[in-house]
Amino acid sequence: MQRRTALVNGKIYTASGGGEVEALLIDGGKVAEVGSTEKILEMIGGRHTTWAAVIDLQGRTAIPGFVDSHNHVLSLATLLEGVNCFGLRSIDELKEAVAKKARELGPGEWIVGAGWIESQFRERRLPTRWDLDEAAPDNPVCLSRLFGMVAVNSKALSEAGIGHGFVPEAGRVDLDPSGEPTGILREAAGGLVRKAMGARRVKQAMSGQEDVERRIVLALRELLGYGVTAVLDPGVTGDTMRAYASLRAKNSLPLRVTAMPSWHGLSSISGEYYVNPALEAGLQPGLGDEWFRIGNLKMAIDGGLGSKTAMMHAPYKDGTRSTVPARLDLNKLAGTVERVPSL
Repeated sequence: MQRRTALVNGKIYTASGGGEVEALLIDGGKVAEVGSTEKILEMIGGRHTTWAAVIDLQGRTAIPGFVDSHNHVLSLATLLEGVNCFGLRSIDELKEAVAKKARELGPGEWIVGAGWIESQFRERRLPTRWDLDEAAPDNPVCLSRLFGMVAVNSKALSEAGIGHGFVPEAGRVDLDPSGEPTGILREAAGGLVRKAMGARRVKQAMSGQEDVERRIVLALRELLGYGVTAVLDPGVTGDTMRAYASLRAKNSLPLRVTAMPSWHGLSSISGEYYVNPALEAGLQPGLGDEWFRIGNLKMAIDGGLGSKTAMMHAPYKDGTRSTVPARLDLNKLAGTVERVPSL
């Protein structure tokens, strides 16, 4: 039986138009009553009742939990475990952070990170493969930009099979005037490096479901520490969907999750045989409760403004246009939407 909880002697914001109250009673996972400390204590039989757990806030503030409506949970885990690029002020600071991670991991290990955008750097330019080679010559490196782009070094390019003059089937590999890859991969081209990274992890037995579950819990606990009590994870793949369902079955989700299955346009290999990740994970119609449920499907047609991969009617301010093709055939868009499976 779920125990009742009373919060008393505090400043509690209800977010329901009632403003601030001093106490509230939680029963069955829902707010049953709000009011003064005296009122709530009288309802439950006093401070020493066994009918409910009494938490004295001692004048402190309590607020409803935040709902994060768009958070890529495994990307957050990458930030926590890898190179966190937020706040780095120059390419040199980026190189120092990568070099530090290389020393921690040792030669040959993949170094991953995220959270950078070129405008944060004093140099006002994109990091290159040669910058990352200086920082970690003996490790493949992959650092995800805030949207639609990754920066990688020479070892990562080699593992992905990307060489001189390489043109991917989808996305774009930036080349210098001589035809050498600069280390900047846009949109679906970044998937080639992620695929190589995944192949390495398979060999090292690092990509099993247990590892995905561990990373999910790591990220969700971080969010919980900031007062986030529910999250919507967009673009979830089949293996991640299985991990979420497994964690829910074990009552191991630290907070509530709505998973948006990835649909056409999010994968560099998505095509006519693309399977809804919820179905791929073996989830049955009707599955879901307040702790884990399936949300909307996530599709993608083009890229983003920051990475200059969004399709625009007019050129960008610097005169350039996106040279990255659409992620899916626009002539088949209506049919793709009509074939959305139900779950």
